[in-house]
Amino acid sequence: MRNALTNAMLGLVVLLGAVADACGQFKPSQGRQKSAEDLVAVSFVSDTARIAPGQTFHLAIVFEIEPHWHIYWVSPGASGLPTQVDIIAPEGFVVGEPLYTRPQAFGSSETLEGLTYGYEKNAVLFVPITAPVDLKKGSASFQADILYLVCKSFCLMGNINRSLTLETDDKENHASIGVDPILARAKDRLPQALEQLEESKVAFDGKLLTVRISAGDSKTATLYPIELPGITYENPKVVLKGDFFIATVEVEINPDNALGEEMKLVGVVGLGKNRDDPSYMFELSLSKP
Repeated sequence: MRNALTNAMLGLVVLLGAVADACGQFKPSQGRQKSAEDLVAVSFVSDTARIAPGQTFHLAIVFEIEPHWHIYWVSPGASGLPTQVDIIAPEGFVVGEPLYTRPQAFGSSETLEGLTYGYEKNAVLFVPITAPVDLKKGSASFQADILYLVCKSFCLMGNINRSLTLETDDKENHASIGVDPILARAKDRLPQALEQLEESKVAFDGKLLTVRISAGDSKTATLYPIELPGITYENPKVVLKGDFFIATVEVEINPDNALGEEMKLVGVVGLGKNRDDPSYMFELSLSKP
């Protein structure tokens, strides 16, 4: 479900779109206007052909994006709107939180526009689903409500629906089912837990978040902070010191804006420059014990 912050952001984007028409920020002033659906082809697929009782599988939203345009990550940065999906599943199925692959960084922290985070060309968003243990043989239908903002020199809102029906079984399925190579590659881009890297750690002194991560063979790294209600970030930086990258970012905490959600610092550190290079997610709770 979309939270109150996202709904507020969506309302703001719609309002800005109406105000900005005259200056061409949200749509072209000349020629045929393409829609968001023209610019981004969206498909709804699964990494399994048949669901077994108790099985955890993934539904995936695949975006094919017009060249030179981009959509946004879960935390868009200085501007934009998070790409989101709401899944409606049959009774008994448990829908997990969406999983986002490593993003790209656009712009520069040195410019007025600032840094934004998202995807060009293509992207895949995964949603883990767990089937009930008493699943019956037949079929299960899923609905996806997908929200995205696609931008270049102006932006367009996309809000579309997709449906998918999968076969179900009443017993464990041992048949080998080939994994779509596009989904397999996209899964490799999902961030891994930072804790799995030896000597890597996260620290916060009340103002500055510091992440130390083993560099391995990488010469560069990028910090992608995830803004949550009540948490804002400024000036992310990464430097290489010996065998470790030291990523820092200034943090401003405002509990009054938390919307009742848990206060925590979350983000991703991507090693290397390419989106196929490894990335690692960290999470630091600010809740008092």
